[in-house]
Amino acid sequence: MATDDPFERGDIRPDNSAELRFHVDDYREYLGPLIKVAREICFIDPYINPDHAHYRHEFLEVLKLATENPNSAPIQIHRMSEYEPRRGNQPAKELCTELAWRPIFADWNRQLAVWKLKVDVHIWGKFGSRYFLTNHVGLSAGKGFKSDPTKKERHHWSMLTGQDRKNLRLHFNPLGQSPTYTHLCHFSIGAV
Repeated sequence: MATDDPFERGDIRPDNSAELRFHVDDYREYLGPLIKVAREICFIDPYINPDHAHYRHEFLEVLKLATENPNSAPIQIHRMSEYEPRRGNQPAKELCTELAWRPIFADWNRQLAVWKLKVDVHIWGKFGSRYFLTNHVGLSAGKGFKSDPTKKERHHWSMLTGQDRKNLRLHFNPLGQSPTYTHLCHFSIGAV
């Protein structure tokens, strides 16, 4: 049966595992072909933060890959509410509302609007793992999507089974209904 979906044709076959540098070039190379054909794009990383130097500009470059997606795929970011980690006896600083998070995403909001991309941001209670999901593939994303070109080490990414990908979508779903995690808020940035 003929199909126009490059994934179904077998044109795109991501490696089952890869060792990536903490660098936007590696993310673009590994995720670019997947983002360009996806019908949904989901980044799950508890620490994605536009205020943090390791995410500020470089992660936007990863999101920009979606401008080459003819499907206008919906994009989701799922992160946890903890904004600043625990320091000594001080508890972690948590931000649990859209009102608290929206200003943090303001710079990304402007750039995404220029690119005509909309991103739904979901804030959850505590979780630790990092993933990249599309309608075709799920990847365990090692230590996440931060970029630090000074780091020499690499982190391991691996393909998830179809069932694992479905289970993650159940736990991090766009309706905020999870059997495992507490969904605190949701808002959209960019071309809303």
